[in-house]
Amino acid sequence: MDVAETLDKLRRDIGRCDLALFVDLSTGSVLSSATGMPIPQEELDALSVVAQETLTGQLPESAEGVTGAPQAVQAVLMTSDAATVVQRASPESAEALVCVCGADVGIEDAMTHGRRALDRILAAG
Repeated sequence: MDVAETLDKLRRDIGRCDLALFVDLSTGSVLSSATGMPIPQEELDALSVVAQETLTGQLPESAEGVTGAPQAVQAVLMTSDAATVVQRASPESAEALVCVCGADVGIEDAMTHGRRALDRILAAG
């Protein structure tokens, strides 16, 4: 299964996932995406920057004093109508998944499915 197929399966497995991205945190590039509707590249790129800032930027650096962890491996950003789940395999990993879901999605379920998808993508190399 290639990356795009894995992302599409992830969207189906979560059920309320409108968009799944595989991104390179070091460059801010979108490597692959699966969406339920056409989304402009600029919006996909903006989500890649969100992943960068959330996992490697000032936010995790600021939180280090509280959490004791120098780099985040997962984050959830909530609004009234969406939950954005960002995950990477380890603090050193340069790749991450971004899933934009409905606000009523089960976060634990989305994270579990996301972790499995990320493991499959990274194992396939």
